[in-house]
Amino acid sequence: MVFTSIYYFLFFISYFLLFNFIKSGYRLHLVLVGSLIFYGWGNPVIILVPIILSAIAFWGGKWIAGVEEGLVVRNRLLGLIVLLLIPLSYCKYKHFLYNEIIVPIIGASTVRFDVFFPLGISFMTFTIVSYVVDVHRKTFPPAQSFFHIFAYTLYFPRLIAGPITRPSELIPQLLRNKSITMSSVGFGLTLFTIGLVKKIIFADSMGDVVNPVFDNPMGHSLLTYWLAMLGYTVQIYCDFSGYTDMALGSSIMLGVRLPINFNKPYTAINLQDFWHRWHITLSKWLREYIYIPLGGNRCSKPKYLSNIIVTMVVCGIWHGANWTFLLWGILHGIGLLVIALAKFSHTASGALKIIPNQLKWLLTFIFIVFTWVFFRSPNLDTARIILIGAFTGDLSFDIVFFETNIFYLTLLGLFAIVHRFDSLSNVRFVYRWINKGALTTFVIIAFATAIAITTDNPTAFIYFDF
Repeated sequence: MVFTSIYYFLFFISYFLLFNFIKSGYRLHLVLVGSLIFYGWGNPVIILVPIILSAIAFWGGKWIAGVEEGLVVRNRLLGLIVLLLIPLSYCKYKHFLYNEIIVPIIGASTVRFDVFFPLGISFMTFTIVSYVVDVHRKTFPPAQSFFHIFAYTLYFPRLIAGPITRPSELIPQLLRNKSITMSSVGFGLTLFTIGLVKKIIFADSMGDVVNPVFDNPMGHSLLTYWLAMLGYTVQIYCDFSGYTDMALGSSIMLGVRLPINFNKPYTAINLQDFWHRWHITLSKWLREYIYIPLGGNRCSKPKYLSNIIVTMVVCGIWHGANWTFLLWGILHGIGLLVIALAKFSHTASGALKIIPNQLKWLLTFIFIVFTWVFFRSPNLDTARIILIGAFTGDLSFDIVFFETNIFYLTLLGLFAIVHRFDSLSNVRFVYRWINKGALTTFVIIAFATAIAITTDNPTAFIYFDF
């Protein structure tokens, strides 16, 4: 079920009314039933995936919690994590591992697999792994009921594309039965509406200039290549942060606070700053469950630098089974590695301090735009053609180009203006002080527009593929 569809609007209204009228003791049951309906709306068979993952995590958590520290419990944890990763690996990486890795080695023929890819399996897997690892670390107690884990895995606002939550961030809230205030409903609805505007006005519109270039990269003008690259930079942010805003807004209206996932990432002045602002819950997950267990920065210099690369390779592969995602992760790893190396040199550290922040921002933003090309491209050849075309394509300031793309150029300019204010704290400030009549008008217009645009064929979110 897509957040921008009329079906979700009707579903959430019904859910919200039931949530407020039933006894608080039954709200966890409503979370389970509602989330099952939400997730299984298009294909009820995929409900088996969260059931299996939750069962493994529940019984596995008890299995590792009953053993004292030592080699046995570490082996159990490793075996449990491998077991949890099997569905994700089979569904997402089977084709890539066989056709791109094994076939070139053994010289066999490629095979076309009919891959069954359940929505949200990557996010569910990372969520479940957080639980079993935290139980092992004794930072969270084993769940007393299977339904607690099932609700944690299946909670519908964050189910398909995050944010990724740790058990301590969500399970206590689901069991707390907090009362809902009109202020939280109003703020949640405002945040949801902002996400709706990001998705249907900015992200979906930008797809009109992005898709033709990436689907057929040959023969475009230099300006068209740049419009597509900048367009995708806006598209992926508005699509994913729009989803997150709608997820957080839906959850706030139900009395549950989810962690923020974005904080003006395109204002970052270096790549490390960018990853503190972009997909924040994934960055924290990678740091907590990959980077630190590898040794983090509390080890030798070569090991510290290799930990950065390994973590970003995992980040790239998590996003997709394609050489393009792997290269995207490696490039970001190299960028972070360069920043880390600068810390070891007094000369480099001093030079970085005197570089104006405006120049740091520009270099960081250009790097991000270029690496997004690999992220969006279906293959490396497409990325190569687009990046070369961005510098060697025909440069002619044809008035027809500007007349044809005036709407998209306007969206780019508008995005550049408002992005620096796009944070949860600013939304909260605006909600507190804005005239509620004007806000109500904005909400009505946004929902009417969404219904008119998406009734027949709502556009899926980009991160549904991950």
